[in-house]
Amino acid sequence: MSERDRTFNAYNLPLLRDVELTGAWDVPALAPCDEVPDDLVGFNYVKSLRGGDLRRDGVHFFLDDYQFERVWRRPDLYVRMLARFWCVC
Repeated sequence: MSERDRTFNAYNLPLLRDVELTGAWDVPALAPCDEVPDDLVGFNYVKSLRGGDLRRDGVHFFLDDYQFERVWRRPDLYVRMLARFWCVC
């Protein structure tokens, strides 16, 4: 495997199919949005939440890096869990 391929995979770029990239660093472009979630929940609490109406809440990662690393390294394990929420920031 080449260094380019290792970098490509480490950045989870295969997950960005049909995504518009923008700017000097090719950041995924986000569509404008006039709505905001009712509440934001830290990712570190997502697994323990039960019930309630999570369809209007969002998840944030304004946390220590190790909390985000779990999702970054294995996004496939968290997609279903995060899909319960209105947005993920």
